[in-house]
Amino acid sequence: MPLKAELGNWEKFIKRYRRNESQWYLIPKAKTYDEDSIRLLIEGLRILHHWFCEPELLSKDEKEYVRNYLREPQRNLLPDDVSIGRWGSAAQVFFASKLFKGSIVSREQQDKDLKEVFDKIIDVVEGGESYHEIESRFGRELLIEGFSANSRNFINIYQRLGLAWIEKNHLVTITSIGKSLIENDADYRPLLEHQLRRLQFYNPTFERIRGRYGHIRVFPFNFCLQLIVNLRPHEITKEEFALFVTKSVTMEDIGICLHWIREFRSLSDDRKKNIMRRLGRPQRGRARPLIVESLETASKNISLLTLSGPWARETIESSEGILLKDIKKARNILSKDGKLQFVEFESKESWFCQYGDISRKFDIESAIDYYARIGKVNKAKELTRKAPDIKRAEEVLQERLKEKYIEDFYRDHLGLIESGLRLYRKGSRTGQQFETPDAGIIDLLTVTPGNLFVVIEFKREKTSDETIGQVLRYMGWVKRNLSLGEIVRAYIVALDFDKHINYSLHGMQHPLIPNPEGKNLIQLYRHGFDASRMGAVSLNAIEQ
Repeated sequence: MPLKAELGNWEKFIKRYRRNESQWYLIPKAKTYDEDSIRLLIEGLRILHHWFCEPELLSKDEKEYVRNYLREPQRNLLPDDVSIGRWGSAAQVFFASKLFKGSIVSREQQDKDLKEVFDKIIDVVEGGESYHEIESRFGRELLIEGFSANSRNFINIYQRLGLAWIEKNHLVTITSIGKSLIENDADYRPLLEHQLRRLQFYNPTFERIRGRYGHIRVFPFNFCLQLIVNLRPHEITKEEFALFVTKSVTMEDIGICLHWIREFRSLSDDRKKNIMRRLGRPQRGRARPLIVESLETASKNISLLTLSGPWARETIESSEGILLKDIKKARNILSKDGKLQFVEFESKESWFCQYGDISRKFDIESAIDYYARIGKVNKAKELTRKAPDIKRAEEVLQERLKEKYIEDFYRDHLGLIESGLRLYRKGSRTGQQFETPDAGIIDLLTVTPGNLFVVIEFKREKTSDETIGQVLRYMGWVKRNLSLGEIVRAYIVALDFDKHINYSLHGMQHPLIPNPEGKNLIQLYRHGFDASRMGAVSLNAIEQ
């Protein structure tokens, strides 16, 4: 890392910089973000939500339009569901057409002939032709690689900001923060600031480039804010961002980054130009020198970070940069965010479950809970010793470990709950602590011998009828996303149950809800583990 060079040793700094490929890369594609572009992104998100996420709210004509688009003419099949479907070729073309039609994406193409073709595609999509007919007419390559490219750019941005969960062959999900942004688009800045303050890099939305960025552990918004508050004047130029800020690896690098910026500012203009010139010399094996790429990336990062907050993107010394506008607000933010805890999320599902939920925090207690929940108990124990309130952190860990003990027992003895149940598995994912982008975390997701889904929710102590709503939410998510219309059942497993819970169960009497095999949709099961009498987990030693 260049910052690890001896302070002021510019020869070594330049050599290390030209060998160091890593840098912050917060947002995709060549795009500068400003108020107009954010409003277009929000409008695109509204389109995505309207057509993809709530098919039951579509008008009669809209439902018929979607059915016609998805029909298979040769087989004369109409879909039973009016949803535009899982994220695949048909969905991408449909979304791209809506973006073009709404002038959210420009219809002007550099190639006149290509523009005419795109206009024809938009016309036939809007005119009610089916995707199968459109693909046969224009070809899949043109539709996906050309026409739909802009829709993928929008999707990438939504995922990076935690606004939507959109994966190939999965249904589209707008997260709670995404829904809040749609509902409060007139005053989007507080919501956007909320997301930017919680944005950590690296995170699993960059899984394809893990090798280059996976070692970085920073909260970019907080890192830059700490820097700019301590700099005089309170500003960071694009060159300083590209040279030093974007090469920082951990939050602990703030101090050394600050020193390098001050050292750079003490140089004469000629010396600065000489350093930039040497960094810009051609590099073997690269089309462009690293510094050129870093400067371009710095522009995008700066435009993103300054969309909200106590600063602004301004011209500084004939170049763009970050200028602090409100130091009082900056210090207030830093006092609130001083306990941010970086978490090494294992999957996109884990990341979206945390980052996409407007109510979730990135503090040390949340990190302890996450690591304990996924079985990284040693990591959770280490964090308890670093917590500002160690006693409170230990309590959080103890409660989570007790829950996990009960959960692990029944994971290994599912037959005690119902004969034939097995843990759901798909690829590297299992049904234990099954994370969803907007419905919460399912304790155990299981399947029957007939491949019907069964949700299992555990409670350490006595539980009330509030749990019914939580379990129904899980069941609804599984039914919509995994079960493909099949019945989903559930068990609530607790030490005891409030008497009112039975009224909630009897309330599920709608005649359109069948009882498969004569069983209730939600059943109760007493586990017999009294958490108040369970021994505490030792925190004195860390297992190897």
